[in-house]
Amino acid sequence: MAAYVIWNNKNRGTIKVTKKHVFNFWAFLFGILYFIYKRVWVGVIVYLIAIATSFLFSPDTQVAIDLILWVLAGFTYPILEELQLKREGFTPIKEIEADDANKALILFTKMDS
Repeated sequence: MAAYVIWNNKNRGTIKVTKKHVFNFWAFLFGILYFIYKRVWVGVIVYLIAIATSFLFSPDTQVAIDLILWVLAGFTYPILEELQLKREGFTPIKEIEADDANKALILFTKMDS
């Protein structure tokens, strides 16, 4: 079982379910492409700035910086995703343990009613 966070946006009347995690494998694997796909623009900007500044160093150092960026992308994505949701007006309602996001939403609606 995994932990899921239920988010509510009262202005739009929408609910989102996100998986609570410390490290995102897909962000680690695909880096900036994953940030673009998920529309986490702060991550895209920081990533581009870090890549641009890595060109100031020698090629060996560039490789090390790029590897560090890949790992940091995996660890920072969950934080940036949360910030993005808060900026869009979502507030966390409840954290639920379930097998998947759909089951977490079903459990939440059963608890809520």
